[in-house]
Order: sequence, then structure tokens, then C-alpha cells
Amino acid sequence: MTCLSKTNPALKVKHRLLKQLLLLLCVDTLAAQVYAHSHHMPTHELPSADGLSDESLGKDLDSLNSPDGLGDGLGDGFISDDLKSDKSPLPINTLPINTLPINALPINQSNENQSAPPTVDVNFLLAQPEAFYHVFHQAIVQDDVATLRLLLPFYDRLPDDYQDDVLLLFAQSKLALSDGNTKLALNLLTDLSNKEPTLTAVKLQMVSLLLTKKHDKHAQMVLDELKDDAHFLKLSKKEQRWVLSQSRYLHKKYKMGLDLGINYLHLDNINAASTITQPNIKKDAPKPAHGLALSLGVNKYTPLSHGISIYTALDVDGKFYDDKSHNELAVFAHAGLRKDHQKGYVDVVPFVGRIFATNQQLHGRLSPRKDSQGVAFGSHHRINDKWQNAFFVRMEKGNYAERYQGYDGKRYHVNDTILLQDGPNRRYSLGVGYQLSHLQDATKSSHATKIHFGVLQRLPNGLTVQGRVSAERERYHGKLLRLVNPNDVYRTDKTLTLQTSIWHKDIRWLGLTPKLTYRYSKNNSNLPALYSHNKQNFYLELSRSF
Repeated sequence: MTCLSKTNPALKVKHRLLKQLLLLLCVDTLAAQVYAHSHHMPTHELPSADGLSDESLGKDLDSLNSPDGLGDGLGDGFISDDLKSDKSPLPINTLPINTLPINALPINQSNENQSAPPTVDVNFLLAQPEAFYHVFHQAIVQDDVATLRLLLPFYDRLPDDYQDDVLLLFAQSKLALSDGNTKLALNLLTDLSNKEPTLTAVKLQMVSLLLTKKHDKHAQMVLDELKDDAHFLKLSKKEQRWVLSQSRYLHKKYKMGLDLGINYLHLDNINAASTITQPNIKKDAPKPAHGLALSLGVNKYTPLSHGISIYTALDVDGKFYDDKSHNELAVFAHAGLRKDHQKGYVDVVPFVGRIFATNQQLHGRLSPRKDSQGVAFGSHHRINDKWQNAFFVRMEKGNYAERYQGYDGKRYHVNDTILLQDGPNRRYSLGVGYQLSHLQDATKSSHATKIHFGVLQRLPNGLTVQGRVSAERERYHGKLLRLVNPNDVYRTDKTLTLQTSIWHKDIRWLGLTPKLTYRYSKNNSNLPALYSHNKQNFYLELSRSF
């Protein structure tokens, strides 16, 4: 900081008093600006699982009902919202920063757009440095951006006795904020905080900008400084609550997460058997079953810099039926990078996994069925307060046990979903998906397209109802033998799925909210005796995240 003149003690004392007054006044104006500029943060939050959740029932995993893993999740025990078949990082429920009500705060708005252009005689002020200093000082205190914009280019013409680095940084940061240049404003405020570390309001505004730009690691460091008594006691009660809430948000975002789930399953056609007869085809009848699906997930985000974090996770999911004929267990490990930005996030997550399934040759015990490795790419973009977009791509290479090596190969999944938040109690979703399988056996290779529409409504009595309909067309790349394919056609399946779920926010057991789901699916195939079938399934889900 440039010192005032040592040759003029009276002028030095006078300017020191002016600057002290300025710093005291600027604490209030900058504190208000923290909230004024917090509106750049997302304020719309996707409802959580016990509110408006559009997540699937359970987790998406490769289906093991058929060894090609192209079913609808973990067999029929789980409900999938798209074509992905592993658990990739979902949007964090607390992704939007939940600040205090900004509009309720008295904010010193910039005077640039509220008053006529300033009529200031710059030449006169340059000839009277003390007057220039006073006008410049008042413009900072009053957030008079127009006057600052006019005077700042001439500031370096003042004698050294009237220049001050702190005041200059104040003015430059205000102009940067007015211009929407948050990167420059953040750099200037950082310099200002380094020069004057006692300015609590400057640190408060730094936190706001750091959170806006998703620099969470740096934001947590500044929040820790603000929670020290030297700064915390200078804050108003509302500002103290804001600091504590943001600190809790970051702690929750980056702490290790634990997800537990237990679901009761009742299926009327677990073997996807057709009821259509054909003389030369012998097959089983539809087989009902019931059982439990269990899930355990551990995940952790580790913050780096510039909004980047490391994502690691381990997921164990399985289903176990009464007759043990279709038991399954999947173990997946994930490690990747996630980049948060002001409108959402993007991530790239490689994964490896192994899937176990019932082996009748081992008297119904589980044995390895498939080894999987690949990478998933996802993005979630908040377009505005109503519209959001979720995009997902997954590439996987699977290696099967010797008996199922015809299913070895690569699979590609793409899904894009548009979300509309129609008020606080209703949400719509519309999405399309594509899946391509290049497998060793052409009769098992296929490509599929899918469209799905969903609506989620929270009722005044506390009930939440979720409905979803999807249509899918899958065409296989190889023909089956004439013995079972007398018309010599490529297998083509068309599947319609209807699903509805219901739960009540006040019905809880051990902190768990039960969710009841009914799902009906109808598959029409051009090889009807083999693949046409209907399914009606019921699920009761209990899950909790820690």
C-alpha cells in the first residue's frame, strides 16, 4: 500500500481518517454486494429422493436374466430410466448453492443504470487532487459505478500522496463486478484481501464468487477464515447463517457417501417366457418369483482446483430369489474426474466390474459370469430455472465365461433427457436413447432406440406419484436358424413399458421412506413363440443415503 506524504503530516492525518471512514463504510456496501452477486448461483435444486426424485428404483446394472446383459437393469428387480447399465455419478442433490433469500436483503444497487451520466469536470478535479480524492472516495462508498468508470482512467495522474492501492482495488473490483467479469473481480478481491486481511466483507464476497465459479477448495479455505472469531463476530446474524450453511454444503458435498437399499421384488414372469406356441419349439412356461434386492454404495468426491474433483466409488448390488435360479451379484469400481461449472457439471468416469450369476452346475451357487471394463461420460446442464438437460454416454467391453462367449464384445449407450420443472410440485422428463452392441455372435448383436416420457407430481396431502412410459425398438444383426425362424427374418422386438410409483413423505420407518412401484411391460417380437411376452412386477423399495 502506497503511503501518504511524509512531508505533509496534516494531509497524511486527514487522508488516513478519510480512508478509515471509507473502509468502515465499505464493509456494509461490500457485505450487501455479497448477496447482490450471489444471484449468479443456481437457486433451483432438483428435489431429493423423498421429494421429487426422478431417479430409478434401485441402481442400473447389467441384467443377468439373459447372459447378454441387455435387460432392464438388475433383471426385473430394478427400474432403469435410460439405457445405461452401471451406476455413474448422479447429480449431487445439493449441487445448487442454497443461499439465503437474496431479494429480501437491502442491497446497494449500482447507480450506473439508475441515474443520469455524471457531469464531472475531470480537469478541475485533476487540478484539485484533494477534491478528486473525495469524489473518488464517495463513488466507491455509494457504488457509483458510472463516476468510477469516468474517473478511474485518470487516477494514475494524481500525485503519489493521493494514490492508494487499496482504494484502487476497491474501485477496479466494483467495475469488474458491474461488467460481469467475475474472474477479474475475484483476482482483484484476492489482492485486496491480501493487502487488507482484516476486511471481512471482502472475504465474504470472495466466497460468493468462488462458489459461483465452483472453486470449492479455495472457497472452503476462505470460509474457514470467516468462521474465525476475528471475522465471524463482525458479520450480521444473516451473514453468519449464510457462512455456516455454505460450509455445511461443501462438507456434505465432499464427505464420503454411503447408500444402502433393500427392495422386495415380486415378478410374474422372471424367465420372460412366451405364451405363444409353435410346434417345433419346446419352452418353459412363465415362472413367478419373489425375492430381495440389496445394494451398497460408497462414494467420495475429492476437490482439486478450478472446480475439478476426483470421483471414486464402489458399488455392490445383488438380487436373491426364493428358488435361487436367477440370483445375481454385481461389483463395480469407478474412478474419474468431475468438472463443476455455474450451470452444472461434466464428468468422465472409467470403471471395472465383475458380475456373478447362478450356476446350475454348481448346485445354484454364484459363479463369475462377466468381466466388464469401460468408461462413462456424463453432463448435467441447467438451462434456466425451469429447464435442464442430462446427457450420458457409456462404452463397455465385456468378457463372458466360456459358456457364454458369444456375448463377448463391445456395447455403446447414449441417452439424452430434457427436464422441465413446472413449479415446485411437478416435473416432466422427455428423453431418447440409443444402444449398439457389437458381439462375437451376430445373432446376439443388436441396435436399439428408445424414447421415454415421465411426470412426477407431489400432491397437497403429502403423496408423491411418479408415472413413466417408454417405447423401445431393438433389431438384431444376425438371423436364427430356420428351425426356429421359418420366415428367415432378423429378430426385431418392440417393447412398451408402463410404470407408476407412489410414496408419502410422512410415512417413514427407521428413517426410510417406503416406495411402492408397479411395472407392466409388453414385448412384441417378429419371432413371437420365442420372444413375445408380458410382465407384471411389483417392488417395495427402502433406501437411505448417509
